[in-house]
Amino acid sequence: MSFNALAWGVRQNTGNPTSKLVLMMLCNYADENNTCYPSQEHLAKICHCTRRCIITHIKTLVQK
Repeated sequence: MSFNALAWGVRQNTGNPTSKLVLMMLCNYADENNTCYPSQEHLAKICHCTRRCIITHIKTLVQK
C-alpha cells in the first residue's frame, strides 16, 4: 500500500462517489511505484458493484 497514492486519491475530484471509491481502492492496491493490478472482478467484489460498473468508472477516471 502506498500512503502517497492514497493521499493523492483523497485530493482528487472525481465528480461521482462510485468513481471515488474505485479510485481509492486502486490507490489502496498501489505499490511504491504507483502501479497496481487488481482484477476488475476483485474491484467489483470489494466495491459491491458489477464488473461493468468498474469498467465504466475506470474509463471515466482515465478521461479525467
